[in-house]
Amino acid sequence: MKSGPLALQGALILADPSLRGSVFQQSVLLLISHEPGAGTQGLVLNQPTDQTLGDILTAPDLKPLGDVPVYNGGPVSPGELMLVGLRWNEVAERLESRSPLGVSGALRAQADGWEIRAFVGYTGWSAGQLEEEFERHSWILTPQKKSALDGTEGTSLWRTLLRGMGPVQQLLSDLPDDPSLN
Repeated sequence: MKSGPLALQGALILADPSLRGSVFQQSVLLLISHEPGAGTQGLVLNQPTDQTLGDILTAPDLKPLGDVPVYNGGPVSPGELMLVGLRWNEVAERLESRSPLGVSGALRAQADGWEIRAFVGYTGWSAGQLEEEFERHSWILTPQKKSALDGTEGTSLWRTLLRGMGPVQQLLSDLPDDPSLN
């Protein structure tokens, strides 16, 4: 028996450990849009590029956003840059996002306490594709945690979030990147 559609907009998902060797290996994604009949768009939260917006864009109106970190958002449209506002809502205990933001929207959001990040590219799935990947256990839906925004990046964020899900996931999170080298 199939259950109803997943409510995925705003969800935090982790790449399953079986995705070893893929572009999504040990990725943490925030799903910024999800329309069951249209598809899903997400952003990889734990792949910083070690660049800032000021390193790659020199337009004068972007100068106030020069320190905004740039992340690899995913393999779709790698030539596009998206400004996104992120914050932890203490009352609802969930991660909130605003996207895409223009320069003035990013400046307003920043002034209102939102963390601004720039993403090059994004992740995308056609209608029903992500749900099929969930059925194949390619992704793990994880409870949202404030630590998703605490600056922990790279594989350590994936491991931290996976460990917090239970003893089996803790074992999976501690597997070496390449078990054949063990």
